[in-house]
Amino acid sequence: MYERSSMDQPGEQVTAQWSITWRVVWQGWDGSAPVGGELAPMTSRAVARFAVAEAQALRTR
Repeated sequence: MYERSSMDQPGEQVTAQWSITWRVVWQGWDGSAPVGGELAPMTSRAVARFAVAEAQALRTR
């Protein structure tokens, strides 16, 4: 959440970083018996820069 514009930031942009951790469980058949397992957790990460021109919101409790 950005509560003000990015005008006072370098390049008038802010940096956002995020990650997603994947959990993969698989099942199959080897021709004679069921097979399966779980892969080690995998994490995807990304960074982006963007301008926040204006943000207005109404907050209630």
